[in-house]
Amino acid sequence: MPAIVEAYVKPGKLLLAFRHNPWEARHPRALASAVAAECAGQQGLFWAMHDALFADPRSLDDVSLVRSAARIGVDKSQFQRCLNSEVSTKIRQDGILAKTLRIGGTPTVLIGRVVADQKIQVMRHISGARPAQYFTGAIDQILGETKEAKR
Repeated sequence: MPAIVEAYVKPGKLLLAFRHNPWEARHPRALASAVAAECAGQQGLFWAMHDALFADPRSLDDVSLVRSAARIGVDKSQFQRCLNSEVSTKIRQDGILAKTLRIGGTPTVLIGRVVADQKIQVMRHISGARPAQYFTGAIDQILGETKEAKR
């Protein structure tokens, strides 16, 4: 992800959107983990929390989530208030959207382009963890097709 952000997002070639899809039936701490990431995100630390959660997936109990948040530098009182808010509602809505889009697994990456009315036309659907060059190849191909379509 950092390489893609550096090469495509920062120069304005690509927009990046993240949606949650916690599979609570398969992973009982998925929702709590997503809430923690979203709450860290309210302080500009989403990706740092995301990375911390994936670095130690066995430590996702409530105490460990707060400890991970403190390690990455969140404001603890603001983080606690967020944990007790309705953030889970937004996350569950993301899960509903995933079902609507027939996304059955995580991670899933959709790559597309903005079309009329600011809608997204999905051009590639990539499921599962892949090496960075797999994504950059797909992105480069779509960017090339988009440039051709504009001519």
